[in-house]
Amino acid sequence: MTGDKMSFNGYQIIKCPPLSKVYCLKMIYVFLTLIVISFYACSEERKEQTTGSIQKITLGVPSHDYPIFLALIQLAKEQGFFKDQGIDVVYKFFPHGVASLKALQTDDVDITIGAEFPFVKQNLDNSRMKIIASIAQVDVLELMARKDRGIFNPADLKGKRVALIKESQLEFSLDRFLANYELSLKDLEVLNLPPSGIEKSILEGSADAIVLREPMSHRIRAKLGDILVSWPVQEKQNVFWLVVCNDEYVRLHAKGLEQFLRAIRKAELFYLEDIQKANDIIVSKGRLNKNYFERLQPQIKYKLSLEKTLLIAMEDEARWHIENQYTDIKKVPNYLDHIYFEALESVNPDAVNIIH
Repeated sequence: MTGDKMSFNGYQIIKCPPLSKVYCLKMIYVFLTLIVISFYACSEERKEQTTGSIQKITLGVPSHDYPIFLALIQLAKEQGFFKDQGIDVVYKFFPHGVASLKALQTDDVDITIGAEFPFVKQNLDNSRMKIIASIAQVDVLELMARKDRGIFNPADLKGKRVALIKESQLEFSLDRFLANYELSLKDLEVLNLPPSGIEKSILEGSADAIVLREPMSHRIRAKLGDILVSWPVQEKQNVFWLVVCNDEYVRLHAKGLEQFLRAIRKAELFYLEDIQKANDIIVSKGRLNKNYFERLQPQIKYKLSLEKTLLIAMEDEARWHIENQYTDIKKVPNYLDHIYFEALESVNPDAVNIIH
């Protein structure tokens, strides 16, 4: 390309001719090509990050409580929130939360779901377990009695046969409840039975009263109807459903735990945004009776949190174990040492109100 020569203050300046249209079009084409290549490279990088590094998590799930109390887990899976976080959650079902927590001790699961009372009980013997978060708070424990055995109010329980699981939240809650009526467990004939045995005992009449919870209590009420009288026994102390893992898993998979809770947080926000839509999914995918689930709703709070009330409940339950000599431990543990705060604080710091 050549141009005309000009002179300015003794200097020669070459004046370039205007760029041709063909040249301009070529430059635009090159520029656009570079943009397309850069966009494709970034897209491939993002794709590799989300699909090339999927982390598999084996989650212990109590079958009787899924999805009624563990709805945030169900919503996270059904809505693809786990997948969005780059994790593949595989369920491993257990008959109850006690069994799912015990599976941690044998490393059969990576993370598990269980209530705070069995966590306290097992943690007295196994300090490896760490609480990551609570995903629900429920008030569903009931004292159910037969009116045909002369029981019309709690004071009538004196000398009666009451079926429950010894050293469980059922016994703990009944013990606290009876104090309101100047009674204690020593005033009753306590029958120590498994859940299926408790249900059978009240139906067949070998027990005058029982302590049990949903969804089993719903089945009993449907069969006995007006024969029954019942009272809530938790005394406003919620059962907390916890996400739990071992300390070694925390050390090796801190990022995975954060991703897990981010998926649960998305499920929580999804639920709060449209409760009816979320409930329809829970009922449909969980194959639940819609009327029953809706009646139970006021007793369940789906919430991702680490609250001071959880800490107070665990200390109270540990103290009860010690008082009743259900453990060799003589001092209530410092449960701050058994909670991993960092994952939830990273996801939603406002959900943590335990001072630590």
